[in-house]
Amino acid sequence: MIKILQSKRILLRPIIEYDSKMIFELRSDQSVNKFIDRFTMKNIDESIKFIRKIMKGNESGDYCYWIISKLDVNSAIGTICLWNFTEGKTSAEIGFELLPAFQGFGYVSESIDSVLDFAFNELNLKQITAWAHHENSSSIKVLQKKGFHFDGEKTVDGTTVESITYSTYSITRDQLKQFPK
Repeated sequence: MIKILQSKRILLRPIIEYDSKMIFELRSDQSVNKFIDRFTMKNIDESIKFIRKIMKGNESGDYCYWIISKLDVNSAIGTICLWNFTEGKTSAEIGFELLPAFQGFGYVSESIDSVLDFAFNELNLKQITAWAHHENSSSIKVLQKKGFHFDGEKTVDGTTVESITYSTYSITRDQLKQFPK
């Protein structure tokens, strides 16, 4: 089971079926999906099926997948996760997405701070990686702001497109300690 994390303005909590409406809204929004190679959700049933899969992954330790909620109104506004853990669980990939109405207010940045602290100090991971679509300047900017280092670009076969190019980033525990907040 994953831990609930809290910061000044947000609460990161495990996903539950009650989140199906927000997950559907997020995963059916064209502006959110613009830089993500995945199929657009068509209905709430797909959202519930996805949530059940994630809940099992959270339970088994395959994922650490949180709902980002605003503390002042207790409303779900997005997700952030650790996944693609390496064998031996020394490294994981971070991913995040936010409803368009809440983008640009620092909620992802604040969420990343909480997740990095958890990843390095409680899971004892040594490195966190991130893959951002090479044209997703907003995600790239927040990764750089948080101290992630550019590792290069990778073009991979796509699910919904023929191929997709990602900018890859990473940060280690030591790099984070040296990075000014």
